[in-house]
Amino acid sequence: MRADGLLLRPMRTLAGSDRGRRPVRNPGFPWTPIVVCGPPEIDEPARPIGRRRIERTKRNMAELGHILEKGGVPMAINTIFLMVAIAIVVDRLIAVFFQLNLNSERFMAQVEKLVVSDNIDKAVKLCNAAPKSALARVLRAGLTRANRGVLEIGNAIEEETLAVTPVVMKRVSSLWSLANITVLIGLAGTVLGLINSFAALGAKEIPPEQKAALLNNGIAEAMYNTLFGLVVAVFCIFFHLIISSQAKRIVEEVEFYSLKLENMLARRAVAELPEGR
Repeated sequence: MRADGLLLRPMRTLAGSDRGRRPVRNPGFPWTPIVVCGPPEIDEPARPIGRRRIERTKRNMAELGHILEKGGVPMAINTIFLMVAIAIVVDRLIAVFFQLNLNSERFMAQVEKLVVSDNIDKAVKLCNAAPKSALARVLRAGLTRANRGVLEIGNAIEEETLAVTPVVMKRVSSLWSLANITVLIGLAGTVLGLINSFAALGAKEIPPEQKAALLNNGIAEAMYNTLFGLVVAVFCIFFHLIISSQAKRIVEEVEFYSLKLENMLARRAVAELPEGR
């Protein structure tokens, strides 16, 4: 840019937005200054990104509402089951991956070290530090009866294991049941949609120009119900696989490490018996 306000630009063929504008040439200068004549072009202001996202969300919600309306009663029932499945999935994911879960190998190594060094009270406090963990609850039940004999230790551990297992597996099997139910409801909606389609074709009082629209609505109802039922079923089966695998792993760890603790406490109790008994 020169001091006199001229825009310096190399020589080139004017095209696009430069067409129709008058260039001013300075023969003693190696560059060609171009004075743009006429009013500057004003671009159309772009809409904010947030507003576009809101409009897109509104269109998606309107389309979803239209699909639910097309699906009829069976799709509404499957929507309720989907909400129930989501609530179960969120609850069980939090439970089996955070509340009931624990680094069992590291935790058991600490407990074993304390038991070997005869620090039962510290081992109990360590278990109290994770009150919701399934493994900590079972180990605490055995440690609190460490001085009451082998039989009572085994009974306490077994009793607490039986109490913890249903908590770990709680509502896991219901996801599989929901998957089967939603598929059947989707198939029922498919049958209803086909019945409505054939009923519209066979009705004599309906004008021919309306039969095509009713036929389309019936087929759409059938297909939407089939698709939605399968989607809900796949959702339930997928998370049932994840949650049940984690829950079974927790139960297996509880059974293994509780048996290990029971054997440790039994050896400790036998070693503390007076000679000759």
